[in-house]
Amino acid sequence: MSSGRGGAPTAATIATADALTRFTRDVFQRAGMSEVHAATVADVLVWASLRGVDSHGVARIPMYVRLIDDGDSNLAPTIAVQTETVASVLFDADRAAGPIAMTTATRAAVRKARDAGIGMALVRATTHTAALGYYTLMAAQDGMAAIAVSASTPFMAYHGTRVAGVSTNPISIAVPGGARGPVVLDMSTGVVARGRLVQASKTGQPIPAGWALDRNGNPTTDPREALTLLPQSGAKGSGLSLMIELITSLVVANPIIAEALEGTDEGGRHRQNGLVLAIDLRHHRVQVPAPGGRRGREQVRVLRKECDDREGSDNVIGAPRRPVSGVAARPPTDFGGRREEGYLETPALLPRRGHHDHPRERGAPPDHLAVLACPGRVAARHEMHRLEEVRLAGAVGAHERRYPGREVETGARVPAEVL
Repeated sequence: MSSGRGGAPTAATIATADALTRFTRDVFQRAGMSEVHAATVADVLVWASLRGVDSHGVARIPMYVRLIDDGDSNLAPTIAVQTETVASVLFDADRAAGPIAMTTATRAAVRKARDAGIGMALVRATTHTAALGYYTLMAAQDGMAAIAVSASTPFMAYHGTRVAGVSTNPISIAVPGGARGPVVLDMSTGVVARGRLVQASKTGQPIPAGWALDRNGNPTTDPREALTLLPQSGAKGSGLSLMIELITSLVVANPIIAEALEGTDEGGRHRQNGLVLAIDLRHHRVQVPAPGGRRGREQVRVLRKECDDREGSDNVIGAPRRPVSGVAARPPTDFGGRREEGYLETPALLPRRGHHDHPRERGAPPDHLAVLACPGRVAARHEMHRLEEVRLAGAVGAHERRYPGREVETGARVPAEVL
């Protein structure tokens, strides 16, 4: 059972996820959205509802339709890149529906992180962004750690005040997990999200003390009298909300709180800004096989066999998919009581020469393991500057100590026993 107007009980309606998704998509298509955009909005809203976050789920459909009718949400937005760097991009969302703008930003942040190790996408002038956990989960499922924030109009009191001065700006953080999937945090900077207050107002159910203030600035448990939400953990929640406004809205020259408090025409319109940050953990992972023990010896054995099979080639076995740093070589290392020669300690460093030659395609250890240089050419190409001074420093030093007078040029054929 659920409650209708005035708190009267009504029979609950149960729908399957697929039926709910089709219904939501059809609503927005009939409102004028393209099929692709309507499907995206439906997926984001239904995702929230299926996880019990009804305040940001399909209960938002009437609000989204109202934004369309009022002209605050653009049915055919032109999302344009305003500025772009290697690791960042700023989109002007042209008042696109929040799920459209934020999924676009998330994909861009992930692409940037793939190349630069970290990627940031800023979104200027969108509408309600829905549940931010959807976007950080997107990135985490792609192997990224991610942070997302969004800024909105003020309807929450700053700590110590009795009128709205900031918003319940949310934040979400996600990291990839193991077999059970990513770990995701999605929270409001208010005691509760505003959507929870709206839901309580519709059902007429009392709200807990400490959630909100009425129009006179007094605490209330009546959701229909509640006007201003209170911040999470007092000064901490309101301070975090303010910083989210600064790092999203002011950075993109689209202030929300200031114009709303000043009563400008633009300040009276619904709008939001957002930010998505993605971190490619594969760029920053530093792992080498344990020197002693069966696993370390087996990893070296597999890689050495690859080298033996490819003697004379100019490939470096075990190279990962993309370089991120210089290479440091080291002298022969003791693995389990025996000497292993030709060992390069390079967790994720050397350029990959060809997809079909990569040992991982034949069951070899993954990218983060140490790499053996075959008794052929040591790879000389690398996109990072100053590689020449770094990559063979250890190998050249060992060679000079062992063979005084001989020279080893960068990229020359270096016998494995020299390393």
